[in-house]
Amino acid sequence: LMLGRHVALFGWLLKSQLRFTKKDDVVELVRTMLPNKRDADYLLSQRQKTVAVITRIRQVLAHLGKAHKLTTAEEIALDH
Repeated sequence: LMLGRHVALFGWLLKSQLRFTKKDDVVELVRTMLPNKRDADYLLSQRQKTVAVITRIRQVLAHLGKAHKLTTAEEIALDH
C-alpha cells in the first residue's frame, strides 16, 4: 500500500513542480498521501521531492529483493 502511495505521489509532485505550486499545497498533498509522519517529514525535508520519492521506491524494491520476496526477473523489470 505504501509503495502505491509513493508511486501516485510521484505523479502529483511532478505536476506540482512543473506548475510551480505553492509550498503549502505541496505540504498538504504529501501529508495526505503519506499518513506516516516520519515518511512525510523526510520527504518534505528534501529539496528535490520527486527524486526522494523515486529513491524511496528503489529502497523498498531493494529490501523486497534482499528478503527474496521478488524474483530476479521481477527485480530487473521493476528497476528498469
